[in-house]
Amino acid sequence: MHCVASGLAGRDRDEAIATRTDEQFTDALFPWFEPGTAPTKPEGVATLLTRPGVAERVAASGVRYVVWLDGGTQKTDGGGSLACGASPGVAGCIGFGWWEKEANYEATIWDLKQAKAAGSVGTNVTGTSAVIGAVLPLPFIARVQGAACDRMASQLRTFFTGSDDDEVPARAAVAQLKTGRK
Repeated sequence: MHCVASGLAGRDRDEAIATRTDEQFTDALFPWFEPGTAPTKPEGVATLLTRPGVAERVAASGVRYVVWLDGGTQKTDGGGSLACGASPGVAGCIGFGWWEKEANYEATIWDLKQAKAAGSVGTNVTGTSAVIGAVLPLPFIARVQGAACDRMASQLRTFFTGSDDDEVPARAAVAQLKTGRK
């Protein structure tokens, strides 16, 4: 969900919350945050930070928070029928088809400075899309994944800044985004 990082970047420099990609972070802290060796619980971070050189490398990376993003978008229901056909000189569609999608995402935030879980936020968005066939197919698409992404970025921005406003104070946090695991 690179769109979350874009949402945290803000519209201008004063709003920006600096982020690192998964690849940048794991490369800077090789081998401690590779998929097979990364801690799976906040308690594992405390143990990891006691290993020689790890705390120094984390501090040098400039990353304070690790954000584990997990979830996905799936089709939950659908129905209807749409038929399209063509013959020489004539083409068209008739009918109605619909489908429902659900985007469900959760972010768990770890504070590397304090070596503990700092909190979590989540979002769930559902929407119904439809295609009406009246000579031409007319699609009406619900952007559930985009809406979930926008909500997640907004919730993380509020979490890091303590502000519900679009105006973000100068005290920006540094977040690392990682998808696919908690």
